[in-house]
Amino acid sequence: MTSKRAFESHGQPAARDGLRHDAVVAGWVNAPGEGSSSRDAPSSASPVVILKNDPASADGASQEAPQTTQAPPVKPAGKRAAQDVNAVTGTRRDTATAINAAAAAPPSSAAAPNHDGDGETRSASGDDPPAQPPRKRRHPIVSAFRFLLQLAFPVAIIFGGLAGYNWLKATKPEPPKRAATERAFTARTMIAKRGTYAPQLELYGTVVAGRQVDIRALVAGRVVSTAPALREGGQVTADTKILAIDRGDYVTSLNQLQAQLAEAKAKLKEQQASEKTERSSLAYARQQLKLSRTDLNRAVPLARRGTVSKRTVDDRRQTLLGRQQTVDQLRNNLAVWKARQAQQRAIIKRFEASVEQAQRRVAETTLKAPFDAYVSEVAAQVGRMMSANDKVATLIDRRWIEVRFTLNDTQYGRLISAEADKALIGQSIDIAWNIGRTPVRYEATIDRVAARVSSGSGGVEVFARVKAPLQPVPLRPGAFVRVKMDDARYTDVMRLPDTALYGGNTVYEVVDGRLRPRKVEVIGAVSGDIFIRGDVEPGARVLTSRLSTPGPGVRINEEQPAATPQASGGQKPSAPRSALPAGARRG
Repeated sequence: MTSKRAFESHGQPAARDGLRHDAVVAGWVNAPGEGSSSRDAPSSASPVVILKNDPASADGASQEAPQTTQAPPVKPAGKRAAQDVNAVTGTRRDTATAINAAAAAPPSSAAAPNHDGDGETRSASGDDPPAQPPRKRRHPIVSAFRFLLQLAFPVAIIFGGLAGYNWLKATKPEPPKRAATERAFTARTMIAKRGTYAPQLELYGTVVAGRQVDIRALVAGRVVSTAPALREGGQVTADTKILAIDRGDYVTSLNQLQAQLAEAKAKLKEQQASEKTERSSLAYARQQLKLSRTDLNRAVPLARRGTVSKRTVDDRRQTLLGRQQTVDQLRNNLAVWKARQAQQRAIIKRFEASVEQAQRRVAETTLKAPFDAYVSEVAAQVGRMMSANDKVATLIDRRWIEVRFTLNDTQYGRLISAEADKALIGQSIDIAWNIGRTPVRYEATIDRVAARVSSGSGGVEVFARVKAPLQPVPLRPGAFVRVKMDDARYTDVMRLPDTALYGGNTVYEVVDGRLRPRKVEVIGAVSGDIFIRGDVEPGARVLTSRLSTPGPGVRINEEQPAATPQASGGQKPSAPRSALPAGARRG
């Protein structure tokens, strides 16, 4: 192995001055200016050979100092070989000291074992290199103590910092405290009064047509004329001719059907005449049959007496049978003529129906307005080919105009409740159409309630018919109007602004400048006010301002109390401030 060979002798034993020497490699000598700390020994380094005398020399010459010589350069292999060489050699002075110590040692002394780079143990005597002291391993307790010390040091620093922070926080000087003063709020109050109120609901609605129809062509053909009012926004009166379709083909068809009807009627008359002839022939045949029977009856006794021959009797009997056959045939012919006449009468009725239909088709070539109406969505013009059921225009009844508005569930329930003094259907309402500077007013009567609850608005749709939609200004569908109607009558309630209500069921009474809560029940709400019943006594001052932190005992500086709206039996309050659907805020 390389490390082993590095420490073996580089030269044979030789005799100098009569002495036998052994050459032992003591280490490596670096070239000037080069270090010895590299992984492998540099190529310029040379092993140091130590020459020592053999104590068994025959001439017993005195021992001389060992000499050193340079051996040929050998490159050691491995990191362990370089470390061993550096540990032995060191500097030149250290090398000389090692040589002297080796020369003074007795030859029989055993050297300490040395571990080379390949893990083999060799003796320092003979040709082996000097032994290296074994590397001491650190005790486990010392390692554990060192690890704990490294871990405890940063923890101690952290806990020391926290302790210092807490100490500084605890010893921070406190600013002087100001004396607590009670805060008073300036607010408005109102004197509560109990009474009966009849407010008004202010709603909004849309004008709709009470009756409208789509006029459609009843027959196909070319439009030959239209009324001047048949245009968007036109006005037509009842029974006014608004459109005419070419009637030539329909008149021709009518004439043909009328001719066929006349022919059928003539044929019926012919059949009736034939029946009459047959009936007369039957009467004569019956008389002849009667005479033949009498003649036969006379001939039979005569034949018995031998007055006439039997042949004569047979001839008379044959004549009787022939006349009987003629009577039966005429009778059957009369039945046939009756059936033919019935069939002809059916044909006549069919032709009469066809003629009537053709006459109606001719009449349907002209369209007339069914009522006084506004014209919209015109689709017919002169010269256009119209098919049956094609739309001509839409007619809206001018005298049947309605207003559609919505009541929410609370309002509708209040108006139909047992406390309401009048029914909803038939109640009069006031309509205002804002056009120009002055709103135009109309009177209307609630006519009906929608069959279904509106899913979009969540309320009940109500329809009211306008009494005079043409005066003072014609009211047209699509207009947006304001609706005022009487709300339910509230008895034995207090009316307060909705700002006085807190939490949905509490108002605050001001007693000796401090607030006291009172539980109440909201009966209704309209026009920004609420109607309540509860623990509030008449004449109490009730807080009407909004406070961020109301509560029992809060000090209040009252402003001038406001007067409660006057309550009278059937009088309506003055114009409300704004439209507030009942229950929208507090209901």
